[in-house]
Amino acid sequence: MGKLELTKDLWLKVPHEWGCDPLSAAIEESTGRARRSFSLHKVAVDRLNRLDIAIAMSVYRHPPTGDFEPATVLAWRVHPTFRSTVQLAMEGRLFEAAQLTRSVIECAAYSLHVRANPAAARAWSARRLDDEEGRFSVKSISTSVDAHAPRARDLFKHVYEDSIAFGAHPNVGGVISGTEAYSTPTGLAAGAMSATDDASEIAQCLGRAEMSGILAVRLLHRRNDPYTDPRATALIDDCDSAFEKDPIGTRRASTGTQIQGKPGRPITR
Repeated sequence: MGKLELTKDLWLKVPHEWGCDPLSAAIEESTGRARRSFSLHKVAVDRLNRLDIAIAMSVYRHPPTGDFEPATVLAWRVHPTFRSTVQLAMEGRLFEAAQLTRSVIECAAYSLHVRANPAAARAWSARRLDDEEGRFSVKSISTSVDAHAPRARDLFKHVYEDSIAFGAHPNVGGVISGTEAYSTPTGLAAGAMSATDDASEIAQCLGRAEMSGILAVRLLHRRNDPYTDPRATALIDDCDSAFEKDPIGTRRASTGTQIQGKPGRPITR
């Protein structure tokens, strides 16, 4: 299958049919919402930009060798998935962002786990989906995190459970949090909420994206590795310090105004 070559003109040109059907219209609306979030949450976006660079410097530190070593390819997935998480958060798509938040932390945690456990790496490479030995249970992964990234332990548990609560699993809490009631000529109705325009909810969703990114670098960054760039360590420490002092999800980043709730917790309306 050949690679599709797209010139800059094709990227910039908007097809005249674009936005005339329900699907492309919804995508265009999401793009507009992301631009609005970019303006309203500029401080948060600036911090996420720095974190994006820190993640890239952590996961791409090794040159590709062609052998698709499990820990390396799992780490590679973290960066594009983090970017997609931020995109969904900026679009106000809280339920879908939670699903990718979990993917970010699982790819990072799996990478650490298989690097520390050769048997788990072999099982992963062999596509052992049954996992009879429990090599990829939450308990097994948590044990590896405790042993090899103790500073990530508490945040790993919080972000993992938090992502499930907001929709990473189709449990009752996650599904209900993505459902809204609205008025119709015949009374109240309910349906799946495709996105929110609430600035506070988007700020908290950006905060959950930040937590997943901070967790990823805590799991993946190896300070004493010969491949590690010292500039990456300095940038990661800077991002980590900012997160510890003032998590994005606790304030409206554009104004610095404190908002109700804590990162990873829904605001009561």
